[in-house]
Amino acid sequence: MELLYKNVLQLTEDIEICLERGGSDISPLLSRWQKAFSQLPGAIPHQDLAGCTERIIACQERCVRLAMEKKKELQIEMQETRNRKKLHQAYGKHAVLR
Repeated sequence: MELLYKNVLQLTEDIEICLERGGSDISPLLSRWQKAFSQLPGAIPHQDLAGCTERIIACQERCVRLAMEKKKELQIEMQETRNRKKLHQAYGKHAVLR
């Protein structure tokens, strides 16, 4: 059982690293994480695994924060693209400066 928790922790840390680097290769990591997480027993882990579960939770919280930051960045980029497109439609290609 300890090995299952360590595997989930390692995959969670890998996801965090991937998000820090831009998140482009996150899909296969998420699939592996979901599979590993689904294999965890439903019962509360033993006391000796408490440290591991705390590290998993802390890492998951960092991953959520990184994902939210990335989402905001992408929303800003999308809005800038829409604004450039509107300028181009209204004033022609010379109005759109990069």
